[in-house]
Amino acid sequence: MVLFSSLCPHTCNILQYCYTTQQEYTVLVDTPTTKLGRNIKRIRERKQMSQGDICRATGFDRAQMSNIESGNGNPTFATIDKIAKALGVLSDKLLR
Repeated sequence: MVLFSSLCPHTCNILQYCYTTQQEYTVLVDTPTTKLGRNIKRIRERKQMSQGDICRATGFDRAQMSNIESGNGNPTFATIDKIAKALGVLSDKLLR
């Protein structure tokens, strides 16, 4: 079996193509930004908060918040700190 690999545009998945079966499949890769986004979403949902609630508390727009949660954003530490405060947690909890 011969495989071809390349990073997807979001750098969170690796696209694999098997020349033997001629099928493409995706392998998920855990990047720091995807992990951060998952942690934010998990904590936000546990606290029964919407993205809008976080946006109102931080002053961010919803598109920015959506990008961060989906792992497509590249937030600064200041941004992460604002989100942590809006969620009522320490910043390091979001980065674990």
